[in-house]
Amino acid sequence: MREDKLKILLEKFYNGDTGPEEETELKNYFSGKSVLPGYETDQEVFSGLSGLDYVPEPSEDLNERINKYIDDSIAERRRLINFRKAFVSVSGIAAAVLLFIGSYFLFIHEKMPKDSFSDPEIAYTETMKLLNDISLKLNKGTESLKAIRKFEDATLVSKRSLEKSTEILSETIKQIEPVIQLSDLQYDDKSDNI
Repeated sequence: MREDKLKILLEKFYNGDTGPEEETELKNYFSGKSVLPGYETDQEVFSGLSGLDYVPEPSEDLNERINKYIDDSIAERRRLINFRKAFVSVSGIAAAVLLFIGSYFLFIHEKMPKDSFSDPEIAYTETMKLLNDISLKLNKGTESLKAIRKFEDATLVSKRSLEKSTEILSETIKQIEPVIQLSDLQYDDKSDNI
């Protein structure tokens, strides 16, 4: 078969425009061993079709069954969506009710504190005992800071001694400055004479 005729027949076949004679001609060509290069995939298609001599006609109620399946699946999806909406709504309402009940018991419902005392002297004694315990614990926590305070004190002492040394040096320099200026003048005079 010539390639141009083969192309035309294949195009008609894939568009669904071939008649039974043309389809038989294509099946016969592709069932042979000598197929033009580049048409190997078409040969596989026709070798798969060669075993099908008879294609059964669909039943008369096929369209009705397909439409019924589509309608049923749409109805099922709607039921699911409606159930989800209802579940979310009911869950929200239940959460709001629990929130109101919880806030009532937390904020509105007044209870007497468990640790209250009817006698003011006992309450004062217990309060002082508690404050004393807290004070002891705070003092224990600040004991470890004593080493840092010692270091800080040593730093301040060193700083003061450096400031004193700097002050003494600056005073000494002020006292020596006139002597240095005088010696510079004498040196300049000697160099002029040379």
